[in-house]
Amino acid sequence: MSAEDEVRQASEQYYAALTGLLTGDAGPLMQIWSHSPDVTAMNPYVGREVGWQQLKPVIERIAQLCQGSQATLWLQNRLILVGGDLAYETGIESGDGIIMGKQTTINHRVTNIYRHEAGAWKMVHRHTDLNQAEQEEPKQLHSSQEEVSFTRVGF
Repeated sequence: MSAEDEVRQASEQYYAALTGLLTGDAGPLMQIWSHSPDVTAMNPYVGREVGWQQLKPVIERIAQLCQGSQATLWLQNRLILVGGDLAYETGIESGDGIIMGKQTTINHRVTNIYRHEAGAWKMVHRHTDLNQAEQEEPKQLHSSQEEVSFTRVGF
């Protein structure tokens, strides 16, 4: 299997795990992320986490908040480039369902970076931003920071 195919497989596993997170199961997502002190995540509502010690509790909190939710998330327009032990993918993260009791549609740009560690591709960085339509929502959504943080999937 080519490195690009391996990254594509890691990405598919990541989005299956992210969908699981939206129903309250953090386990698979925790396994896909590298646990190193240099991982980073940047999301439009949560902010920036640096290192596994900062990221892990955020993932756990999302899982707690999403207990009982039903949503699906996938990546469209995927572009993967691999160079040595690092790879990145860009695309449009899309999804829909009921998250924390509210009908939610997700449609934003994403960049994910993977690193080959101990024979597997692990997530080491994730950055999402809002699309034009979502940018109209922040004033309304910021009334409840906790709710906002998790209706726009951060991890």
